[in-house]
Amino acid sequence: MGILLNAAYLMMVEGKRQPFMGKVLQLGRQSVLFPYSSLQRLADHAQFQLTDIGLITDDQNLTDIQFFTSLGFTEVKSLEYGTSENADYVWDMNDIVPPTWKESFDFIYDGGTIEHIFHIPNVMTNICGMLKVGGRVVHDGGISGMIDHGFYSIQPTFYHDFYTANEFKTDLFTVSKLSLQTWLSHTGEQTAYVPGMYDYHKTWANEQDAIYVGVCFATKMKPFERMVIPQQSIWARGSK
Repeated sequence: MGILLNAAYLMMVEGKRQPFMGKVLQLGRQSVLFPYSSLQRLADHAQFQLTDIGLITDDQNLTDIQFFTSLGFTEVKSLEYGTSENADYVWDMNDIVPPTWKESFDFIYDGGTIEHIFHIPNVMTNICGMLKVGGRVVHDGGISGMIDHGFYSIQPTFYHDFYTANEFKTDLFTVSKLSLQTWLSHTGEQTAYVPGMYDYHKTWANEQDAIYVGVCFATKMKPFERMVIPQQSIWARGSK
């Protein structure tokens, strides 16, 4: 799993709206797929002030800890199913996490992890439970065009309807179109997501030279007791 420039840019947009602080948990320890010079260029463009992380050369890729620290977090943790990534927490997210982890994190980063976990309801219950009230979660994952990449290709409507039903506040929600030629070196074309904006009859297949990812930031507004199962809103209101 890796953090692209596109995700880094949107993190800075959100961080400028409401500064990051406290303890972040990565679902899957992330690799940073760009050099520090690219991060600084994006920060200048977004008018985002990076936190000083000490001596680092422009062409050097950041570690996950350096990246999240540069955004303003003071403690960076990671969770993995196995031990190969030297994560801070080892847990199978198909199972409900220990109650001692409840409301432990100010921010949870899902950089394309949950589609690889079979029991999505338990994953979402874990995320909602581990976040502090007022804490934020971001999901950054592929929407289409990646056959067998994971168990699922999670659509934007899933995040919108789930977090609406569970009374989270959606802060920033985009569909990003990334060129296959430049997706490692550039950000993508951003479209603000609104349920029902796409005609699925016309989007069975997307362009061969691009991939699409959904990026959703949501804030936990009250204590989470149990998951509310959503209905898909675009069908419930008969818009399609």
